[in-house]
Amino acid sequence: MRRVLYLILTAVISVTLLASAAHAAGDTPTAEGRTVRVIIPVAYYNSDQDVQSGYMNYTMEYLHEISQRTGWQYEIIKVPGEYSSGVQTGLEMLRNGEADLVAPIRTSEDIGDDVALSRNSYVTSMTILQVPNSVYDGLDLCSNLKVAFLEGSRLLAAADEYFDRCGVEPEYICCGSIDEQIQAVTGGDADVMLNSKLEYIPNMSVVAEFAPEQLFFAAVDQQLLNELDKALV
Repeated sequence: MRRVLYLILTAVISVTLLASAAHAAGDTPTAEGRTVRVIIPVAYYNSDQDVQSGYMNYTMEYLHEISQRTGWQYEIIKVPGEYSSGVQTGLEMLRNGEADLVAPIRTSEDIGDDVALSRNSYVTSMTILQVPNSVYDGLDLCSNLKVAFLEGSRLLAAADEYFDRCGVEPEYICCGSIDEQIQAVTGGDADVMLNSKLEYIPNMSVVAEFAPEQLFFAAVDQQLLNELDKALV
């Protein structure tokens, strides 16, 4: 595990956001705030191009707004890999004292008893069905639909509920990677791919979205979370 974390940390891209002065709601940050190390999972769907999480920019903007209330500065640590595995790596780094926050976190993630979530969410995720832009206009969500999904995906339960409500009989096609999902829908082996808005994929159109889920910050430092929640409010 130590070797894995070492390899990840050597590939870390660190960005420091300087906190600007703020005078909103009577809150004025200190001149020199603490540096908070924030892990944001980053999705890589093939070896040639890294695709940042769909909420990367949103999270960065939110952190900037929070810094105006807290005076914090940030070191952003991007952990590569599929979202859920990146979350688990981030949580382990929290426990080891190598980071202070992980975001975004779903309530359905297994965070353990030693990690806490912020009381307030900062964004809402959606489960989505996607198709290539080239076939977007011609797609018909018919009664029989071939759906490419990622092996081990936690989105299947939400998809089953959605299809049952819409009277659709899905034929699930298991894929070992996001790259395989893309190949399945672009090659005609599947009609749509099951995905989350957390994972941004270029040249793809959303044809359905459902199962909204709130997303939170996670930390082991309760005092840090308390300060964060005050800023979120």
